[in-house]
Amino acid sequence: MFKINIISMTVASLFVMSNALADGLAHDVDELQTTAEALDSAVNANSAAISVNGAAISANTAAINAVAAQVATIPIHVTYDYKNYTTTASSKTFSLQIPIPLGSCGDTETRTFTRVVNGDVTNLKVNRIRTVAGSICQNKSFNYVLTPTTRKLVSKENNSFGGNLKSTDILGKPFTVATSTMVEGKSFGGATGIKNQPVGGVPVLISAFVNTVTVEGDQTVKVPAGTFTGCIKVHIVRNSAVFGNFNRYSWHCPGLGEVKRTQINPTTLEASFWKLTSYTP
Repeated sequence: MFKINIISMTVASLFVMSNALADGLAHDVDELQTTAEALDSAVNANSAAISVNGAAISANTAAINAVAAQVATIPIHVTYDYKNYTTTASSKTFSLQIPIPLGSCGDTETRTFTRVVNGDVTNLKVNRIRTVAGSICQNKSFNYVLTPTTRKLVSKENNSFGGNLKSTDILGKPFTVATSTMVEGKSFGGATGIKNQPVGGVPVLISAFVNTVTVEGDQTVKVPAGTFTGCIKVHIVRNSAVFGNFNRYSWHCPGLGEVKRTQINPTTLEASFWKLTSYTP
């Protein structure tokens, strides 16, 4: 009888434990179900957020592409250093086409260059002789000062056909005609007075010098002396009874300086042309 009671108690205990375990498992299953539902809800919410963010990213990408397309159309303003376009030649010869009524002369122009270097400053003299059928009809010299940052025009010497100095036209102050920071499309210039000094005489104020320079970009230039790349097109508007009244376009190439010029007289609207035919290093 005693053994039967022990067995009954054991069975009863096992039954109670089984029910407890079953209740615990059921509770765990309920918690897992709740957790799964929460995770599923979170996944759905995240999916919706990802979709919204994806749409926003697409919109932003489209906006960025639109801005990039607009930026691509904005012109890039290049800066030019005049020193890269200053001639290193000892002489240059140009063919000339000048309308007769302009009071000028020449079918050929020869320029010779004399340089005196003092540290980082160079005094440059450009002697310009024009001839008609081989005979000299004009002899002038232009004096410049070249520094690391500027090219300045100082004076013009008026010579006899034989090369003797007759008088000098002196600018009131050296005038900047080129710089080391010329920006494409932007102009610079100014004005000053001019004094004429005859040999042995006293300087007399005779005129004014007004000059505006604009670099219009780089181009390839073809002239009788050859085809040159990387040249800059320079637009000069000058008003001076002594140094000339004109609207000029000139092309300056690396190591050679000016190789081509087109010049319009503002009064007659007639054009003159210069083209480099040869040069000596």
